[in-house]
Amino acid sequence: MFILLLAYTGLRWGEASALKVGRVDLDACRAHIVEAYAEDNGKLYLDTPKNHERRSVSRGSWPTS
Repeated sequence: MFILLLAYTGLRWGEASALKVGRVDLDACRAHIVEAYAEDNGKLYLDTPKNHERRSVSRGSWPTS
């Protein structure tokens, strides 16, 4: 399912891996992107998304099962 999420929403790897349960609205079929994992000298940390703006993405035609 994680690969389908990436494929059908266009999320970056760091954005998708930083998603938390409360930021996914299954009724509205949307995910709210407010942070992303980034890497510096081999260490991961949470940061703002690449464009430094929060956004919301629709799952579009992403299968539910």
